[in-house]
Amino acid sequence: MLFTNIFSNLRRLKCSNMKEKDLKPSIYYANKYIQLGKSFSVIQKRIIHFVVAQLQAEMYNLNMQMAGNKPIQRTLFGDAYFRVPVHLIDKENQDNHVRKALRGLKISIDDKDFIGDFMLSARRDKNDWVLLFPERTVHFLTEVSRGITPLQTILYLTAQSKYTIRMYELLMRFRDTGVWYTTPEELCYYFELPDVYEKDFSKLRQRIIETAKNELEELYVKNQSEIYFVYEEIRGGRGNKVKQLKFSIFWKEKKDQELRPSNEEYLYVYNTLKRIMLEGEWITEDQKRANEEFIKRAMSKLAETGNIKRFAEKLQKKVIENQKVKYENKGALARCILEEDFLI
Repeated sequence: MLFTNIFSNLRRLKCSNMKEKDLKPSIYYANKYIQLGKSFSVIQKRIIHFVVAQLQAEMYNLNMQMAGNKPIQRTLFGDAYFRVPVHLIDKENQDNHVRKALRGLKISIDDKDFIGDFMLSARRDKNDWVLLFPERTVHFLTEVSRGITPLQTILYLTAQSKYTIRMYELLMRFRDTGVWYTTPEELCYYFELPDVYEKDFSKLRQRIIETAKNELEELYVKNQSEIYFVYEEIRGGRGNKVKQLKFSIFWKEKKDQELRPSNEEYLYVYNTLKRIMLEGEWITEDQKRANEEFIKRAMSKLAETGNIKRFAEKLQKKVIENQKVKYENKGALARCILEEDFLI
């Protein structure tokens, strides 16, 4: 995997049946975007992935932010402001969790590859959080962003459950072998679950494993994840309890990810977006320039993630054939679909 795992510090396993001297190895979170001695929460990872996506867009001359289509703003010292939509990072609508995550990013890091403040400030502005990152962090994230694919960022920003993200990270460590063997106890440790899950496997299966399995499969079908999995329970011993779990991992082959749609589908989407977003007399020159950049970024992202055909169908049915939408509003509707459904 192209991410860098964030290694958490060695800690004691909080299990009633473990002796105090027993230690578990570090939890390996499979995102390899940063090699720092800091363990990030799911919300913090979503924030970092959003920032990385903006930096990637800027590198490819698509310097228009997904949130409000505003370019990344920089201070005279090279620090950068990022406007992050609340709905992308706060899936459970719990503002206190977001505030806690943001406080956790406003820390000083003293690591072999990074010394300084990771984030400078955060302020709420209606439906967005406006974050200020120092120049050193921006440079650092720009460098590591070169190894992050659009599908990986989309999964972090789209997945509803934190358990889906954690499962994805764990499974990506074994994508080359395609198989991962673990125990219910180890799984509870990796997911940092309360002791009750170790005592009740049915709860672990239903609330954690099945939740992650169903959402990953749904995201895979939508071309928003490159992997999904199936698993089997290996039972034995007294009471025929689950002793081991076998996860079989399936992923899109690289050649499948690189497949491009037919010229007809690509041209249909491109020409239709140009017609409804650039050619109306009600569109100002500033709006046209902004829309041109948006269309460029949208076509690139749709092609990279293999979603041209899927968007073409939505564009036809929900926008062009929708009689309830006035023609002058069809461009805004298409843009809304691209932003909400495809994270453009």
